[in-house]
Amino acid sequence: SFSIISFLNTYFSERVKVYIDNKAVVYAQNYIQEAIMENVIDEINISSLYVIKEDTNQQVESVLINTSQVNKILGLVNNSLEESFNNLESETIKLPFNSIFGETLFSKYGPDINLRVIPIGKYTCDVKSSATEYGINNSLFEIYIHVSLNIETIVPLQRGKNEVICKIPIVMQVIHGEVPRYYYNTDKLVPDVYDNNL
Repeated sequence: SFSIISFLNTYFSERVKVYIDNKAVVYAQNYIQEAIMENVIDEINISSLYVIKEDTNQQVESVLINTSQVNKILGLVNNSLEESFNNLESETIKLPFNSIFGETLFSKYGPDINLRVIPIGKYTCDVKSSATEYGINNSLFEIYIHVSLNIETIVPLQRGKNEVICKIPIVMQVIHGEVPRYYYNTDKLVPDVYDNNL
């Protein structure tokens, strides 16, 4: 009786739930990324996806995104994910029994527990862009596919729900700006070495 109670207490513990949820989320993320990489990325025309506009001093003024290319990408992603999610429902992840209970030495042994990952509700996908600070007066410009999906994880006597978010980069480019007179680095102000007045 004590062994059964101890087993049930461990099996339904928060640690086991977190372990199963993490396994399912990582598996679903990899599944989505592989589907997009195989069926979408090679079909994208990067050269016509965006245009960088510069002023007369060759400084970047703006970046223009080709909306027709974005719509084409979204169509490819939707077709790819719809087919992939139908296949995902029929697959299971084999989890060694001991891996759930944290027995490191014997984690690869023992009977397998089947973990099912089922998409629930509707997924959302979008093509997004961002520009973040990168180094000294530079920006890192990115265009990426953003996918969000809710999944249900099922193992014997347990169910859970999680949100899966994937970010698949399409474009990553460093945009150079004019070197500033000063820049702030950690805890000290660094002057322009060519400024003779300092």
